[in-house]
Amino acid sequence: MLADLVKYEAKIKHLEDTIKNLEKQQSAAPPSCVPFGDDIQTIRVPGADAFQVPCDSKLAGNGWIVIQRRIDGSVNFNQTWDEYQHGFGELRGNLWLGLERLHLLTKHQPHELYIQLQDFKNETRYARSL
Repeated sequence: MLADLVKYEAKIKHLEDTIKNLEKQQSAAPPSCVPFGDDIQTIRVPGADAFQVPCDSKLAGNGWIVIQRRIDGSVNFNQTWDEYQHGFGELRGNLWLGLERLHLLTKHQPHELYIQLQDFKNETRYARSL
């Protein structure tokens, strides 16, 4: 019986080590849409529940998380503080991802910001900043 106890303790230790290694890998991986293209992806960041983000690879290459998208006037962006904090709109449409999610994405590492604007004449401008 003592031999069985020692064997089970060794298995438990092995499982604990495996879990710790997986947690390190997850927390070390930066939240991003790479290598995914245009789709909805689930992002995991340290200290928070996983959440979904829209990804875009058409505008500036792979890896971009969309934090705001205004396609048309179907969503009113004149919202309350609570709505800006938690986000509003649709992941595949007009969207504000939310200040809380934006904070979770950026608090552990620097990110690059890419802004693209298109006017009513379909003229496009962009800005990119680290």
